Amino acid sequence: NGLDKFTITETSIYSTAFDVTAVCKSPPAGGWYLGGDGASCDETCQRKGGTCKLDKLKEVAGQRLSSATAGNALLGTTKCSQYRNSGSTSIIPFMIPGGDCRGYPDSPGQVHDITCDAKSSGTQRFCYCDTAAACPTFGSPS
Repeated sequence: NGLDKFTITETSIYSTAFDVTAVCKSPPAGGWYLGGDGASCDETCQRKGGTCKLDKLKEVAGQRLSSATAGNALLGTTKCSQYRNSGSTSIIPFMIPGGDCRGYPDSPGQVHDITCDAKSSGTQRFCYCDTAAACPTFGSPS
């Protein structure tokens, strides 16, 4: 169909030189973010320019901490006045207004129910986002 090849027929008077490898040398930047009311972690991370890391959400939920101090330290926040279990498994970890943080499911086996796309009105999810810049890739001419 001819759409996979192109020919440069004009030269541009503008030239930009930059080191593409400088963008990709650092390890992925990741961290915890508190989403907006009813937002999923996919939505929260997309707004931060990254992607949700489901393994981090499940790792936190598997620790079953029961103190606000430990929960705050784990999530990198100071917003939790309490940290406990929840039956709303797919959105863990999350916060109900007033600092009521839910960091682990009622049953350890429910950790597998957690997803990045789940959301619930009246809650704010704690989301771990990988916000690393994507490394550009260049194809070879054909």
